[in-house]
Amino acid sequence: MTRQNILVIGIIALIIVAAGLMMVFASQGTEQGPETLSVSKSPTPDEMKALAADIAARIDGDAIAALQPGDENISAYTAAHDQLNAIRAANPGILYIYTMRKAGDAVEYVVDADYGSGDGAEIGYAYHPTDADAAFLAGFTEPSAESGFYVDEWNGTFYTAISGYAPIKDSTGAVVGQLDVDVGSVVTEETLKNLAAEIAGQIDGSALAALEPGDENSSEFIAIRDQLDAFRDTNPGVLYVYTMRKVGNTTEYIVDADYGSSSYAAAIGDIYVPTEEEPPFLNGFVEPSANLEISTAQWGNIVATLISGYAPVKDSTGAVVGLVGVDMGSEAVIANTETAQKTLTPDEMKALAAELADRIDGDALTALEPGDESTAAFIAIRDQLDAFRTSNPEILYIYTMRKAGNVTEYAVDADYGTGDYAVALGEFSGLTEEESASFAGFTEPSVETYTLVYGYAPITNSSGAVIGMVCLDVTGPIAQGDLEALAAEIAGKIDGDAMATLQPGDESTAGFVAIRDQLGAFRDENPGIFYIYTMRKTENATEYVVDADYGSSYAVAIGDGYTPVKSDTAFFAGFIEPSAAMYTTLSGCAPVRNASGAGVAVVCVETESMISQDGVKSLAAGIAARIDGDALAGLQPGDENRSAFIAIHDQLGAFRDANAGVVYVYTMRKVGDTVEYVVDADYGTGDAPGIGGLCNNTDPEMVAGFTEPAAESEFSIEQWGNDTSIILSGYAPVRDSTGAIVGVVGVDMGRLQ
Repeated sequence: MTRQNILVIGIIALIIVAAGLMMVFASQGTEQGPETLSVSKSPTPDEMKALAADIAARIDGDAIAALQPGDENISAYTAAHDQLNAIRAANPGILYIYTMRKAGDAVEYVVDADYGSGDGAEIGYAYHPTDADAAFLAGFTEPSAESGFYVDEWNGTFYTAISGYAPIKDSTGAVVGQLDVDVGSVVTEETLKNLAAEIAGQIDGSALAALEPGDENSSEFIAIRDQLDAFRDTNPGVLYVYTMRKVGNTTEYIVDADYGSSSYAAAIGDIYVPTEEEPPFLNGFVEPSANLEISTAQWGNIVATLISGYAPVKDSTGAVVGLVGVDMGSEAVIANTETAQKTLTPDEMKALAAELADRIDGDALTALEPGDESTAAFIAIRDQLDAFRTSNPEILYIYTMRKAGNVTEYAVDADYGTGDYAVALGEFSGLTEEESASFAGFTEPSVETYTLVYGYAPITNSSGAVIGMVCLDVTGPIAQGDLEALAAEIAGKIDGDAMATLQPGDESTAGFVAIRDQLGAFRDENPGIFYIYTMRKTENATEYVVDADYGSSYAVAIGDGYTPVKSDTAFFAGFIEPSAAMYTTLSGCAPVRNASGAGVAVVCVETESMISQDGVKSLAAGIAARIDGDALAGLQPGDENRSAFIAIHDQLGAFRDANAGVVYVYTMRKVGDTVEYVVDADYGTGDAPGIGGLCNNTDPEMVAGFTEPAAESEFSIEQWGNDTSIILSGYAPVRDSTGAIVGVVGVDMGRLQ
C-alpha cells in the first residue's frame, strides 16, 4: 500500500535511483547489530517479502493489538516506535516503516516510525483499500510485496519505492496486524532536472535535428535510441525516456527509447498537443525543468503514473533543436472490465464488429435455446467473444443478439457467468425495428453513438458519516448544476441509518420499501430522471442497495455488485460531494451469418468514455492545428461557396464524424468587440450560421480559447433553432502560417435531445 489513497502497482519492476540511496548490506561473516538486516540495493518482490517477514517477527504483537487511539505517549507505543526507527536507522535504504491493522471494512495505522516528526500517522488513521490493493491485503495472511517500484507522494514529499508486507502475530499465533516497509528514496525537482540535463548533454543534437519521419531504421536514429535506452538502464527508476521538438504550434516525437520494443512507442513525427497546464514541459525547450506533480498517461490498456523531467537538446552551434523527457514512475495494465482511454472512431467500431462476426459460427448460434448456457456450443462462442475483447482492450461489452419477431433477444453475452449484468439466452433486449442502427447490423456493419448523463450525491447517516450514494440517470435536458442539486436534494431526504442496515434479502422489509417508494416519488416529480437508485462501497468494489425499479425484470437487488471502471471519476466523487458526468458509448454491430450466408444474428461491441474537460480541450487543439489559418482569415461574408470555405467545412464535418460524442464543431473570430462565426460544420442544414453570424454567448472559457486550449467547467443546456443539446465545450486557437492567432475552433461534445 502506498502512503496516500491511490496505489500504483508497477508492472515493470523499477529500480530506485542510485543517487541518494545508501543501502546497508549484510556482509557474510561480519557480525551485525540487532537491527541490521540484509537489504538489497534494488530489492526484488521476493526480497521485500523476506525483509517484511524478518521485521514482522521482531514486533511484539500483543503490545500492538492492545494499542488504541490516544496511546501514542504510553510506553508500549514508544517502544514499538523506537524499534521501527532503529531498524530504519540501521538500514538507510528503508524509507518508511509502519504497522497497520484491519478495522471493519477499512484498515488503520497503529505505529508509524514517522509519528511525531510531522508526517507520521497517528493510531487509528484510516485507509480504505481498493481493488488495486491485492498485494497489500494479502500481507495480512502471508508475506507479500508489490511487483515493482512506483512513485507516490506523502504530505508533499515525492518518492519512489517498492513495498513489502507481512503479518504481525501475537503470542498465541493469531494475526493482529501487518508490518509495512517501503524501500526507496525521495525525489526532488533537482533530481529530475539533473537526470534530464545529463542525457540531453550526451545526445548529438545535429543528428537528432536531421531525422525525418521514416528514418526509424537509419543508423542515426538507432544510435540515439540505444543511447536513451542505455541511459535508462544505468539510471534505475526511469520508466520512459524520449526526445521531442516543436512544429508550429504543436510538438512531435523524434526518438523514443521504446521504439521497436513496444506497440505504444512513438515514431518520428507522432504529434503531441501540449496544453496550458504543462508549463514544465514547454519550459524544457529552454532550460532544465521538472513536473513533480504525479500524473497519469494511457496508451491502449497501459496506464502509467509519472513524474517527469525535461531539458533542451542543442546542436553543434548551441541552438536548441528539441528536448529530452525523462519519466519516473510505474505502469499498470487495465483489466478487461475497465475502459481504455483510446477512443475508437465509428468506422473502427464497424470494422471490429465485422471482423468478429466473420469468426462466429452462425449455425451453432442459431441452434442455441434458452437453458443451453452450459453447453459446449454456448461456452465456445462466449469464450470466443471474451478472447476478442482481451485482444482489443478498448471494448467494454460484447454480446450477440438475434431476431424474435419484430424485437430482438440476447443470445451469447461474453460476461455470462461472470458479469453482474450479463444476460442469458432468450432475454428480451428491448430493441424493436425502430432501433435502426441495431437492426441495420443484421444486414451490414453499423454503428450507433449515444450519450448518458448521470448525477450523484452522498447519503449520510444521523452522525453525518457518508454511508452511500444516490445515483440519477437522466434522459431530459438538465444542466450539470441543476442535476447535482437534484441529486443532493434526494440524498438529503434518504434515511441513511435505515439504508446502512439493509442486507441482501431485505427487499421486502419496511425499511427497503420506504426508500424505494421515496425514490420513485422523487422521479415522478422530476420527469427528466429515468433511473434512480442508491449504492454503497464494499471491500473490493461497490454494490447496489435500493433501486426505485426493484420488482421489474431489469432492476437490481441489494448486494448486486458493480466494479467501477477507469472513466468513473465522477462516480467516485459522488461519494464525497454532488457530482455529474456525461459518458459517450459507441456501439458497433455486424451480421453473423450461417453456412449459407444468411444473416441469422448480430454481434455488438461497445466502448465507453467520459466526456471531460481534458478531452474536449485535446480534441479542439487537435483540429485547430490542422485548420488552414491563412484560408480561414481570408473568408468574408458571402464566401460560403468558395473552395476555401468548402474545404474547411468538409474538414470539420469529417472531424465530427470521426470522433464519437462530438455534436457541433465550428470556427469563430473576433471582430472589434464582437465574436462572429466563420465556418460551421452544420452550415447548409437547419439554422447553422454563415460567415459573419454573431455569437451571443461569449463566456470566459470561449474568450480564453483565443489564447490557449480551454474548456467549460460544466456541461450545460444549449438551444439552437429547434435543437436542444446537453454539451461540454472546448476551444483552441487557430493560427496562420506566421503563428498569429486568427480565430478559434469550438468543439461541443454531448447529445442532442
